[in-house]
Amino acid sequence: MRNAVKEYIEYSSEEKNNLWNTATFVFDTNVFLNLYRYSNKTRNQLIESFEWLKARIWMPYQVASEFCKDRYSVIDEANRRFGNIGLRPTNW
Repeated sequence: MRNAVKEYIEYSSEEKNNLWNTATFVFDTNVFLNLYRYSNKTRNQLIESFEWLKARIWMPYQVASEFCKDRYSVIDEANRRFGNIGLRPTNW
């Protein structure tokens, strides 16, 4: 039964530690697109997390494709948003 409904069972501390130490991370496209929407501080913290997890991150083709397709419109959106409040995004 435990194997059939894992998402509803509370993991033990040992199981949680094992997951954090061995899991493969697969992020949604918006996690990557949000790098253009975040402040420099938040963006840098997320990039540091990616660096720390880099050996265990997997990017499916669909995520890469959506990122490439939507990237420029998200950059334009961020430039307009920052421009409206008198700021210029840096480090693009």
